[in-house]
Amino acid sequence: MSATGLTVELERLGEEFALSGAAELTVYRIVQEALTNAMKHAVSAHSVRISLSFAEPEVTVLVVDDGRLSPPAPAPAPAQGRATPPADPHGGGHGIPGMIERAAAFDGTLGAGPRADGGWQVTATLRGCKAPALL
Repeated sequence: MSATGLTVELERLGEEFALSGAAELTVYRIVQEALTNAMKHAVSAHSVRISLSFAEPEVTVLVVDDGRLSPPAPAPAPAQGRATPPADPHGGGHGIPGMIERAAAFDGTLGAGPRADGGWQVTATLRGCKAPALL
């Protein structure tokens, strides 16, 4: 990401625990999609903050950029929940619906939308993420 000019910060909050392989991949893919969206759609974004909050057996992912939405597209209504919105019939991406599906696989939720003070935010909470104990 630094090669694109974006500064990315990562913080970890709470008592970390080992995630299952599927949960690790889900967190990775949600962060990857949120960063891709920041690169593609945020105007004048300089930084992205990623926060991973651990509260066993849940993990919450927060990705916030400091850009603006690309004109002339109006700011979309915030996406929430477990249901997958319909695909864009005009050939748009499947980023937010894909992130919602990934979160739903862990009985989780995902919210994505513009922030009141500028930028864009993605928040995902995944449940039951702890790796099984080894015998």
